[in-house]
Amino acid sequence: MRNPSRFCYPFECLISFLIVIYRYRVIYGGSMHFRFLNIHVQIHPSFWIFVIFFTNIYRDPSIYSVIIGVVLLMSLLVHEYGHALTALYYGAEPTVSLEAFGGKAYYDNRGMSPWQEFLITLNGPLLESLLILISYSLLKSGVFAGHAYIEFFLSVTLRVNILWCLLNLIPVTPLDGGHLLRYLLEKKWGDKGHKISLMIGLMTSAAIAPYLYFKGLYFF
Repeated sequence: MRNPSRFCYPFECLISFLIVIYRYRVIYGGSMHFRFLNIHVQIHPSFWIFVIFFTNIYRDPSIYSVIIGVVLLMSLLVHEYGHALTALYYGAEPTVSLEAFGGKAYYDNRGMSPWQEFLITLNGPLLESLLILISYSLLKSGVFAGHAYIEFFLSVTLRVNILWCLLNLIPVTPLDGGHLLRYLLEKKWGDKGHKISLMIGLMTSAAIAPYLYFKGLYFF
């Protein structure tokens, strides 16, 4: 059983964090901005609020909760960079935005072929799958055995990304799986393929929603 090192009382942590976000919003216009690998990234304040509740840090302000938050940020950025780097390769000027419940890579797709858009969509989960491979390999090798925080970081990275990849490939728009299915069906049947993909998405949602709910995989 883990014995987390506590930084402060839960209420104090939550209030302090919200004050920092509020000050940043007032001074810098609401969002955090930076560029990496020639891609502009925006992190909206709602993302940090989402992190607070996803990690449960307001109840358990420990190093373990912080690690979960770091993994969440890293995983979403890697996933969206898979989309954005591919769009950049095809001549677009993508931007990545992290908001509550996830992220989005924005780019101008005018002039792109359906195949290029398919690859842009596919490379998000593919790049994220590298996190699964790396974390699994390091855990399996035992190179960090005895280092509790590193092992926890790798374990959370493995579990979060397996879960997110599986959920994100469900054939429901706006998930990547829904877009991939639409590209494939449109290639074969045109506009009719688009309608078929929407119908499949609706049926999949109706079938899987109760399962996810009873498994506790929801954020409301």
